Amino acid sequence: MAARRSTPARTHALAVALVASASASAVSAREYNGILKYQPSIPGNAVIGAVYTLLAAVFFYYVWRHKTKWALCLPIGAACSAVGFFIRCALDPDTVTTGIYATMMLLVVLSPAAFLAFNYLLYGRWIAALDPDFGRQPLSDRQAQKNRKWYHRRRDGPLLERSHYSLLPPRLVGRFFIWSDVFTFLIQSAAGGIQASADADYKKAQLGDNLFLAGVTLQGISYLVFTLLIVVAVFRMRKLGGAQRSSRFLPANHPIMKMFFLFLFSSLCIIIRSVYRIVEFSQGYDGYLNRHEIYLFLLDALPLILAIGTWVAIWPSTLLDKGAQRVREDLQLTSVESGELKANPPSPPMVATR
Repeated sequence: MAARRSTPARTHALAVALVASASASAVSAREYNGILKYQPSIPGNAVIGAVYTLLAAVFFYYVWRHKTKWALCLPIGAACSAVGFFIRCALDPDTVTTGIYATMMLLVVLSPAAFLAFNYLLYGRWIAALDPDFGRQPLSDRQAQKNRKWYHRRRDGPLLERSHYSLLPPRLVGRFFIWSDVFTFLIQSAAGGIQASADADYKKAQLGDNLFLAGVTLQGISYLVFTLLIVVAVFRMRKLGGAQRSSRFLPANHPIMKMFFLFLFSSLCIIIRSVYRIVEFSQGYDGYLNRHEIYLFLLDALPLILAIGTWVAIWPSTLLDKGAQRVREDLQLTSVESGELKANPPSPPMVATR
């Protein structure tokens, strides 16, 4: 019976296909002096567009199946990325207009902001599963009156409610980083607008490129800080969650720890892509990276596909539900063991009389 191909095998096959298609296009490449510096590879861009389309379909199904409307940004972002790469299949460097090029850039460069937003929204839910006390802290009427702006009651609780493990209030983390994402999104959108209106004005197009650089740099720094918050949360969990809470938090096979490893892998892939974009835009239109499509495939498309493809195997809400249940069971067991120990203290050791 033929064994199913593993995820690493599929990833390797995708990487080989992208390298082969990009290399084939490079062989017959010639110098282009327009805004697009090479002839895009139709097979390579079609493969990436198809993969994004498949991921979008799977994620739309997951959102519907698990009723996780908060996660809609993930399939929407994947669908927009697919459109961007399909547009690349039809681009001709000799005839492409600045407007079409800018539209393609907006879809390819800006759509991943939705992937970052998904992880930002996931953070608070991960902390809620990790910390059973989060969401149960009472809020006095005096606090509510004094801090009406920040502590107003709503279904998901106070905005500034803290957790044992999060360096910042979890709900504030999601909102802060999403707004930072919106800010960098607007910067990059403005860059795309400048490029679209540049026509043959090279200096104006270069200005748009510099704005893109500013946007992706701020976005990368923001996400790096967010990744540090994830790591700090795990260190705090391991430090504070020992004998006081549950030594069972520590095993790597715990659902919460599995979530952390997936979270970290996804974040590292996003950071790789951010570094690539920062270097690319810093080199400008005539830079080496902007003239070679293979780096777009291997350092932008592939890391992002891996970053969101992580959630295909295990949808976060499923893992978090299991993790929260495991945490509650562990804490109950720890409480029972602690109560039994107090009720039946160990007998003092026998002292030898001879």
